Amino acid sequence: MNLTELLQSICCSFLNEEPVSVETLEEGHINDTYLVKTGSGKYVLQRLQRKMPPERLINNYKLYAPVFEAHGFLYPKWLRDEAGEYFHTDGKGDRWRMYPYIEGEVLHAPLTREQLLACGQGLARVHRLLSELSGTPQAVYPILHDIDYYYERYLTLLKSGDIIEENRDPSVEAQLAERIGPFLSRRADCSEGAREEGTALKENITPADDIAIIHGDAKLSNMLFRNGQVVGMLDLDTVMAGSVTEELADCIRSCCESRGSFDREAAEFLAEGYRRGETADVLAEGYQTGAASHLPQAFNKIHLELALRYYTDAISKEKHFKEKYPGYRLTRVRELLGITWR
Repeated sequence: MNLTELLQSICCSFLNEEPVSVETLEEGHINDTYLVKTGSGKYVLQRLQRKMPPERLINNYKLYAPVFEAHGFLYPKWLRDEAGEYFHTDGKGDRWRMYPYIEGEVLHAPLTREQLLACGQGLARVHRLLSELSGTPQAVYPILHDIDYYYERYLTLLKSGDIIEENRDPSVEAQLAERIGPFLSRRADCSEGAREEGTALKENITPADDIAIIHGDAKLSNMLFRNGQVVGMLDLDTVMAGSVTEELADCIRSCCESRGSFDREAAEFLAEGYRRGETADVLAEGYQTGAASHLPQAFNKIHLELALRYYTDAISKEKHFKEKYPGYRLTRVRELLGITWR
């Protein structure tokens, strides 16, 4: 069975009708995603990564779906297959899911001031809604934003020697080694001073009142707009407890950068939109005044972490991110390392 036949078969399992067309959607960095058109409408079909625990995905879906539904906030509404399951398993053991295509506008940077404010307010609304979940989500990616984990994985890969040597870049490795210390908290083989500095800074970035339920991947391409406002979110597989400031920093990264250039003024507008948003009941008192001081460090950490992940991917034989064009991963590394909050 070729790919076209496989996709048609899976579509029929969910919809009980033949697709008119199946097109690849390029937005996803990880899951293979397709736009399916049938006589009854449009749908999105995704092949999930095998490492994603299905029980956690379903647990989290059952937590956020009722809340979003109650507030009229748009989200992917999973269909069940002919066996009544949310995930259809094909003959190779891959899991697939399907949901109706959500009509909405996806914006692209650079954004206007009004759009930046709307992004910030939209993210604040997402955090407000997630604060209403009846339980705590089970992290599908427990290591998300754990820079200690990613750095140790990178060092282990280098020591193993089982890498793609032609992709190595000494200047990148030097920058990673130079910048990583302040963001580490538990590395056994770094100096005592670096560990103490790293612990202090990490605690400063993520104080207790900064931890809440977050989207986990609140980038611009996951925000759905109508009439200038955020009305929904896509890719909710990363919902988990985490740092609100780091989520805001990651949202700024996706909205205020283009080809390695960072617009600091745009970032300030987005952060202002977030401060104007509905956050009063989400975070402990005092977060609003403290967030501004934490944001620059969180922003720098997010960029270093993502550069580290892309570089590890570039030199590893096991891939996580898609290579959009030859050399894409290394290009992203250099862009990310070239940006800091100044």
